[in-house]
Amino acid sequence: MHAATETQRRAAHTKRTSSRRRWRTIAAVVVIGACAVSAWRLTRPATPWTPVGPAAGIVRTLTIDPHEPHTLYAGTSDGGLLVRVPGDGSSWRPLVLPAGAGTDVRAIALDPHDSAIVYAATGRGRLFASRDGGATWRDTALPGTSTATVVFVVALDPTEPTRIYVGTSGGAILETADGGGSWIRLEHPIGVADVVALLVDPQRHDTIYAATAGAGVGRSRDGGRSWEPMSTGLSTPTVEALAIEPHPPAVLYAATSGGGVNVADVEGSWRAAGSGLSTAVTWSLAVDPARAGTVYAGASGGQVFMSTDRGARWRALPAPCIDTVWALALDAAADVVYAGTSGRGVFTRPAG
Repeated sequence: MHAATETQRRAAHTKRTSSRRRWRTIAAVVVIGACAVSAWRLTRPATPWTPVGPAAGIVRTLTIDPHEPHTLYAGTSDGGLLVRVPGDGSSWRPLVLPAGAGTDVRAIALDPHDSAIVYAATGRGRLFASRDGGATWRDTALPGTSTATVVFVVALDPTEPTRIYVGTSGGAILETADGGGSWIRLEHPIGVADVVALLVDPQRHDTIYAATAGAGVGRSRDGGRSWEPMSTGLSTPTVEALAIEPHPPAVLYAATSGGGVNVADVEGSWRAAGSGLSTAVTWSLAVDPARAGTVYAGASGGQVFMSTDRGARWRALPAPCIDTVWALALDAAADVVYAGTSGRGVFTRPAG
């Protein structure tokens, strides 16, 4: 009897020990699994940006239709001019330019009063105009340009949109007062560097700002008839983009190659942007028309930065899998921001 009882006790002890080990193993697996899930949640990349196409090369420029909310135009390096219209499956539709125009679209501008009037400039020295939303085009025959000329920028006077300014490689600024029927060549602001950005002051339309790749910024107070340098304090003379704050007090922003973002009072000198901007190479700017003091900067390495205090402080907007941001655009109606990239199409995220 005693031997049998001892055997039973040993068997019961072994069973209990085995059960405890099994439960400890299960608990350990649960703990390890929970830790792994927590670690994944902590380390997974934030993905606030959503890709929306198109399957094109470098997206050089983005423009929002001011009268058709959520309609977005994209100029690409090898896919030509495209438009994305809501209700059309959010797909991209090509707007085919005339034969020989090439597929390198560098600048887009829409008439602020009639968005059926569209202008598209190319890397082959041509500017095309359409009066039917891109269905048909005419060549505006820019004087003094060739297929070796790059048209970097097209700027319209907001109150007199048939007055158009064009900036090109080699330092030319051209002006038309009749929507591209005839052109004059303006005095260049500061040398022969490529004119990569032009900005008509929205409050003082005779004031124009011109940014160059190597000679800083110039300003005209008489509609481009005469120019003065406006580069005091600029961190580098190589400027890639300009933007202006529409809400008072107005300030100018300059995206630079090698000097980050610079900020200036429209009457004063430049100063480097504030803290948080962790890259010196910025390519694009966009000012939020609905939020005073809010500006975005697109940079190399797929980075987008945002400031809500006119450039005093910046924060990075996580942007995994986005390449160099060549273009930015704000859709105030949808309250979203778009980023045009190098080789990955366009991405979007909520503004603010």
